[in-house]
Amino acid sequence: MNNSSAKNDIRHKVWELMHHTNALLVKYADVKMLAERGISYQQFMVLYMMGRLGTSATATQIAELLDRNPNTLSTILDRMEKSGLTKKVRDKKDRRFVRLVMTKRGENKLEKTIASGQEIIEKLAAPFSEQELKAYVSFAEKLLDQTYEVLVPRKVAQRLQKNAIRRAQSGKKAA
Repeated sequence: MNNSSAKNDIRHKVWELMHHTNALLVKYADVKMLAERGISYQQFMVLYMMGRLGTSATATQIAELLDRNPNTLSTILDRMEKSGLTKKVRDKKDRRFVRLVMTKRGENKLEKTIASGQEIIEKLAAPFSEQELKAYVSFAEKLLDQTYEVLVPRKVAQRLQKNAIRRAQSGKKAA
């Protein structure tokens, strides 16, 4: 096997492992969350992002953070509002502007789902040292940045800025 072929094989193996791992995690999370908490993985991610954005979250911001089409997110938000997880509040100055607010029920679901998910995260991370986990985070962030640069060039600068902010915020929380 020549060097170029071996290089391609490892790249394909990385891709395959990331894809398979992601598919398993999302499938398991969706089944577990629906069974235990009565919310889908997508609904959890919306609540999670709302929690990160705070009280001034908009559908456009959440759609961007989740890389979802705003129309798709709108359908999810409508279901979440019907089940009492969120509510839409019109801006008093500009009624066309709508903010999303997590209800107490949504806050409780988010808190309980994060707590039960933490156990899974701990089990998955158990065989890895802190150094290995930090190296993985560095690798994954670099891969995400490269993915945006290669696949979505117009969002690169914006995404890199958000990543820098997110890294700074997570560093503050860990400190």
